[in-house]
Amino acid sequence: MKIHPHLIDRSEDTIKLSAGKRYNSKIDIKSAFNTIRIRKTDVYKNGLVTPVGYFEFLRMPSGIRNGPSTMTRVIKLAYNHLVPHNVNTYIDDVSISREDFSDHLKVLSKIFEATYDAGFKLTPGKSQLSMSEMSLYCRIGFASHFRKRNLNYAA
Repeated sequence: MKIHPHLIDRSEDTIKLSAGKRYNSKIDIKSAFNTIRIRKTDVYKNGLVTPVGYFEFLRMPSGIRNGPSTMTRVIKLAYNHLVPHNVNTYIDDVSISREDFSDHLKVLSKIFEATYDAGFKLTPGKSQLSMSEMSLYCRIGFASHFRKRNLNYAA
């Protein structure tokens, strides 16, 4: 299998960019990995056999080898034009931090527009908008597993 590496941002860098800002928002892309279609010529590579039959994924499942780097690449394509507005991405999350509330709302509007244009949907339960304090969940990778760490910061 050919590996297509793509740099995944460090979550600590995103936290540093957000720390100290008065208004913070984080947005979770709903079923992010499942929004990416698998090439028709590669569908058979993702097949699995169960007691009730043979199934193939038509969209990228979580846990696939190139999944995080592919998701990062897709998210960057969708939101990279918003980087000058202090919009940060981390795998399938989008965050923004601003000092001024009206600026914050304007950039949120641009994020929602980019989300719609990319064909993504949001997870309201995992998203936090215009918070003065929030927690960011990041995953720290090790050789064989992931460990979840909760990092809190306040404005």
